[in-house]
Amino acid sequence: MRHALALVRRNGYDGWLTLEWEKLWHPEIEEPEVVFPHFVKSIGDLLASLKMKRKAAVVRTLKQARTYVLQVGICGIFSDAGFGMPNLWEVVDLPERQPGEKAWGQKGIAIWR
Repeated sequence: MRHALALVRRNGYDGWLTLEWEKLWHPEIEEPEVVFPHFVKSIGDLLASLKMKRKAAVVRTLKQARTYVLQVGICGIFSDAGFGMPNLWEVVDLPERQPGEKAWGQKGIAIWR
């Protein structure tokens, strides 16, 4: 996997990476919800070791948020640096809470709603 990702990086690919989990044809393998978090962590660690960054999305509207969630397949709401799962906090491009501002600011409110 490391070699394949190194080739991808060297050739300038910046598209999405996916996990193909064929439970239908291989019923003996683990359920996707068990495997996917491990895949996200492993691929994140590999990308970091190769100094590759995830493709950055920019989300400013509810429609863009929906598109992003559909593209990544599973998505957290707030950042969890230890897990590495895609999350809305990292891609929503709205102002965070300003000094003296009550509540969460535009970014927090947009994500939570």
